[in-house]
Amino acid sequence: AISVVYGKNLMPQKESPMLKSTRAAAVYNRIAPPKANVTVESLQLKSAGADAAGRFQKNKPITVTCDIKNTGNTKINDLDAVIRVPDKNLISKTLTMEENGSVKITATYTPQQIGVVYLACRADLSDAISESNEEDNKQIAALYILEYSSGSLLLF
Repeated sequence: AISVVYGKNLMPQKESPMLKSTRAAAVYNRIAPPKANVTVESLQLKSAGADAAGRFQKNKPITVTCDIKNTGNTKINDLDAVIRVPDKNLISKTLTMEENGSVKITATYTPQQIGVVYLACRADLSDAISESNEEDNKQIAALYILEYSSGSLLLF
């Protein structure tokens, strides 16, 4: 389909893409209600027990930091956020975020068994916030937990 705009002499003229996007944005901003958008931007893991390959040691604490942003154009109240492993929440918070604001939540996880553990940061778990994008509310990391003895890696 071709979009047309009537010019000064009321004859159809082809609309430029720049004009079309500018007009659409102006119309959208006038009629669209404010919309929040919660985004889990990053999940950072730090540990003295991590090796160069990003594997972690059993019984060595891992500090987990999750960066959550509101990239929308309205304030968010009562946002639920959590950092969790499969069997428990490491931290659960209720947050307030300003328009274009961000919050970091931090927790510590000490793995007790070797193997792969999935760790997740999620926001708006209950889908209570009406958002422009519901698909960017989480980050998941696979942690490879190994056991070391006297400085040597033990593989099972």
